[in-house]
Amino acid sequence: MRSPDNGPAQRELVDKTVLLLFAVALNALEFFIPRLPFFPWLKPGLANIVTIIWIVRYGTIDALVFSLVRSWIAGCYFGFSLVSLSLSLSGGVLSTLVMGALWSAFGRRGTMGCIGIGVAGALFHNLGQLFAVYAFLTSNSRIFYQFPVMALASVVFGGCVGALVLPAMRFLDSRTNGSDHASIAFPGQAPPATLLERFVTIALIMVSFSLVFVTSTMALTIAAVCTAIAVLFLCRPRLSPLFAPFVRFWAIFLFIALMYCIVPYGTRLERLFFLTHESVTATVQQWLRLYTWLELSFILARYRFHIVLFSLFSRLFWRREVTLMAGLLAFEYVPLVAQTGRKRGIGFFKNLIRHPLLAVKDGMSALFDEIVERLKQGNREGLNRK
Repeated sequence: MRSPDNGPAQRELVDKTVLLLFAVALNALEFFIPRLPFFPWLKPGLANIVTIIWIVRYGTIDALVFSLVRSWIAGCYFGFSLVSLSLSLSGGVLSTLVMGALWSAFGRRGTMGCIGIGVAGALFHNLGQLFAVYAFLTSNSRIFYQFPVMALASVVFGGCVGALVLPAMRFLDSRTNGSDHASIAFPGQAPPATLLERFVTIALIMVSFSLVFVTSTMALTIAAVCTAIAVLFLCRPRLSPLFAPFVRFWAIFLFIALMYCIVPYGTRLERLFFLTHESVTATVQQWLRLYTWLELSFILARYRFHIVLFSLFSRLFWRREVTLMAGLLAFEYVPLVAQTGRKRGIGFFKNLIRHPLLAVKDGMSALFDEIVERLKQGNREGLNRK
């Protein structure tokens, strides 16, 4: 797939690439927000600013492709697993469809503003995530007791996101209208996925889903050990990937333990009377599943899961070629932009407490300027593959 010639298609490609990178940069900024043990997935959802803008500019279906591509990019760079992908897709797809429907039915007529659409999007994003957590992490109906808190957070965060949409749209329009699209360098097409890469990707995804239905602790232990050995073989002599899941996703491991053990059921343990055999067993089994999923993500990355997934998207959404090309281009530039986002993240949130509006404006300006500059310097950064 080649980048289009200069003209409307080229301009759309550049604008979509910038928007995608901007959304991923906002995701990177959210990593600086401390996670709560009972709500490790709770976050402001700043990237929904871009989702609403995408719906207004390009329509709901194209915004759905954007949400899928953004989840794919974030998963590849910030830790893909069945858990993270299911949480991202369940919340992102559902909220995008709901916000798109509300915009088509009410937003175009002026009977619902961006704040209402943002609140609805946040609400259904959290609802989709709760169902995903129930399906893949706990299988415990007590998880839905969190919904009132998540609904309140949706009103607060969704309202803030919706209030930022129009200023963000005006800001982006003012910046993109003055950009020299012809000076932006694009990397060439990545080599297609090999038969081995396709086979490994499909096989590992099937294994990931099958673990949901495994109830034997011994079988789950064997799966975790085999996966760890495979990862150790791929990254020898480094041992850090074996411990990375605990370091990066400790909040989710803690949440699983709390969900199963805070109100235990079954036969009480003799020495630890506040726990039961059933709750401890369920916790250990879910920890083994989660560890295996996170380790499998490392293998998937080594076998270019993103290229296989992109080829699937291109078949499902063959009329959205520009959006898919923007996703592939954004994937190439994410490491540089994410690095900038992390550098600016701490200062951004400090200023956000003192001067909220000024911090948002300055943060958006810095990120946007960095994205455009990185695109224009593609040749010097070694990203223009010919």
